[in-house]
Amino acid sequence: MILLGVFAGLALVLACIGYMACWRMRWRKGRENRRAHGAGAKPLDVTRMILERGMKLSAMGLVAGAALAAGLGALLRTLLFGVTPVAPGIYAGTAGALVLVAMLACVIPAQRAARVDPAAALRSE
Repeated sequence: MILLGVFAGLALVLACIGYMACWRMRWRKGRENRRAHGAGAKPLDVTRMILERGMKLSAMGLVAGAALAAGLGALLRTLLFGVTPVAPGIYAGTAGALVLVAMLACVIPAQRAARVDPAAALRSE
């Protein structure tokens, strides 16, 4: 069971980092255009924008996951003997871990995007 938990956690981290990296690449050109044309997108603004969007996506995922967990917990009640399907401590711990992973998955690409020179990035495309 511990090994299963370790692999599940590793899969979660890799999926979050991969998803956020793909998401960052999709928005890269728009950020660079705004920075190159002086539309007020300073490095701090770029970092804040990426963090806000990433955390909004994470919050939507947490809400959907909590709703599914609560709904499916009632179905699992018949399979669990002596264990309650709704454990607030487990839900809170899992949500906290997911928020930390999402924050790390957002911070790394955000810092990388903020360091990119907009003029050089536009010339390369």
